[in-house]
Amino acid sequence: MAKYEPEPFKIKATEPIRLITREEREKVLQKAYFNTLNMASSDIFIDLLTDSGNSSMTDRQWSGLMMGDESYTGSRSFFRLEEVVQSLTGYKHVLPVHQGRAAENVVFPLLIKKGQVVIGNTNFTTSKAHIQINQGISLDFISSDSLNISVEKDFKGNLDTDQLLTYLKENGSQNVAFIMITITNNNIGGLPVSMQNIKEVSKIAKEHGILLVFDAARFAENAYYIHEREDSFKEKNLKQIILEMFSFGDVVLMSGKKDAAVNIGGLIVVKDKVDLYESAKYAMIPIEGFPQYGGLAGRDMEAFAIGLEESTRYEFLQQRIKQVENLGKQLIAAGIPIQKPIGGHAIYLDAKKILPHIPPCEFPALALCIHLYLESGIRGSEMGSFSYGRGPNGEDGISPCEFLRLCIPRRVYTDNHMRYVADNVIKVCEKRQEIKGLKLIFETKYLRDATSKLEFKLSGYYMNKYARNSSLENFLNKYPYLFRRNMQACPRNLPPEWNLVETLKGNCYAYKSLLPEQRFPKGAADVCQTINGKLASFHLDQEGGTQVMNDAVAKKHLLSSWISNDIPSYLFFIDLKKESDGTNVWSNGDEFIPADGNVKDMEKTSGKEAKDYLPNSSERISSMYYGTSKEFEKIHNVICQIQAINDNKSLINSDSLKNNQTIATKQAKPNGVENAGNNVKKLIESKLVDIHSEL
Repeated sequence: MAKYEPEPFKIKATEPIRLITREEREKVLQKAYFNTLNMASSDIFIDLLTDSGNSSMTDRQWSGLMMGDESYTGSRSFFRLEEVVQSLTGYKHVLPVHQGRAAENVVFPLLIKKGQVVIGNTNFTTSKAHIQINQGISLDFISSDSLNISVEKDFKGNLDTDQLLTYLKENGSQNVAFIMITITNNNIGGLPVSMQNIKEVSKIAKEHGILLVFDAARFAENAYYIHEREDSFKEKNLKQIILEMFSFGDVVLMSGKKDAAVNIGGLIVVKDKVDLYESAKYAMIPIEGFPQYGGLAGRDMEAFAIGLEESTRYEFLQQRIKQVENLGKQLIAAGIPIQKPIGGHAIYLDAKKILPHIPPCEFPALALCIHLYLESGIRGSEMGSFSYGRGPNGEDGISPCEFLRLCIPRRVYTDNHMRYVADNVIKVCEKRQEIKGLKLIFETKYLRDATSKLEFKLSGYYMNKYARNSSLENFLNKYPYLFRRNMQACPRNLPPEWNLVETLKGNCYAYKSLLPEQRFPKGAADVCQTINGKLASFHLDQEGGTQVMNDAVAKKHLLSSWISNDIPSYLFFIDLKKESDGTNVWSNGDEFIPADGNVKDMEKTSGKEAKDYLPNSSERISSMYYGTSKEFEKIHNVICQIQAINDNKSLINSDSLKNNQTIATKQAKPNGVENAGNNVKKLIESKLVDIHSEL
């Protein structure tokens, strides 16, 4: 056998693509509010968002476009499509629609009553949205192995029949609108469903009088896997397998934009439920058009029919699936965690494992997607908590998987494109610690991934195009170990992530902003005595109001300090974590682990308002640095040196910090600090550069 198997096609036409610069890509992301669905295709180098409607059609399909009959009704192109669908599915009644979600829009209102459930092997996002729109509930029954990317089973896309039977035993079948099997299972890796599983689900559905619906966008790929992995089907051709597969169902809903490789088109196909067919036919007329065109031009129906015929060509499917598999093998060899076994149409990167420091509510898969585009011009698609959406009561929906999907269009990209993809995925994963989470600033109730706007989280605050400037970006790019953020555009109320009761459970950083309207959140650090109204220090309030730190943690605590002059002030702070011996320490900036202690609200403890603790409430901190404990100690000494230069007096040094002497008892008045001006700013920045080289 040849070492390399050539593609079973020739390339007749090409389209030029261009990689725009990194600076341009950053602007594209800002303009799109960090939603990769809002970007223009001209700004994308390799587009792996989807394989829907963007595959390369064959010469026969292109010829079919010229042969299409554009008669408003009774088009011969419809009858050609109808004949192909009937021969492929064995079903009698065929209605064309413009795409798969249009089929759901027509059929779901006919089948779902308020409060009913739709059980699936993970309903796709559009299916879930249509279920919710019709006041139904989407239930996914899959095995735990399906969510374990390291488990390699042939048919991880199966619907879990044990869960299905348990649900029906406990709840009955009267509240089940229908069961839907998605082939292949898109949400968990493009993984196939076995013929045996389809038979079992069909048997259960019939015994309980429940309709069985197929979401059949990738029916041909599923048939290919049945041929390859189920011994009893190795001697059957794909058409025979497809016929048997559909024989166990009642309804087929299909997007033709996947396996049929057309740019537009979908189907509603009903086996023998005449009442359902008639209802669907009448329901579609006001929204999709007459039953013999369903929103499609005659040329599109002609190309659709040809695409369905060609979808069962074994060599086409084999080449397509092998190309996806080869990309996956390159990533596995580099240690990148992906869903295994590799699916038919896409690679699914496990963002939960790649970015464990980003919680689901900050959308790790989308963050990874954004950084892949920023690094390489490659667009993937998030399939995690962002697209999962919210629960029925508006609560954050947490997806069982956090996948970045790299979806390969059919016959569009070469193996060299795939090598470029692999190289850049590996490169981005090597920089994983630099990737931050995201926050929603606008979302819609359904399918929020299509319209949402987001901000990018940077060192505790969220950064968008309104809070950026070139000098700040240059500094961040040059010194990534420190993060500085212009805070003039910050909201006048502390962002939700600084709700310390919810996030750090009563422990915290120093106060983040000096706007007088704001208040210290619960568990905020106490503020020590000010010096000349200009110099102050903060430390964790371990004893509910005292300025003396807990002796057990004194040696490991460092204090934050800020200086406020005629120039922007600088706030320095570091993370808090717990050591293995139970003591509370400042961490190296890699993680948050709340300390113990029931820290009371400072205002309740002291009887004073938060603003009384502020050294000068008319000032505001306009910039911030963030660093590790080692960096912080050096930076603190730099501040002391700069102030000593201006005052010729020795202020507090790091030794006094380590000895747990509070800053209020050791400082001298820095008489010259007020007039330091821009010289202080320049000195700080130059010293920070020196610190960077030392570290």
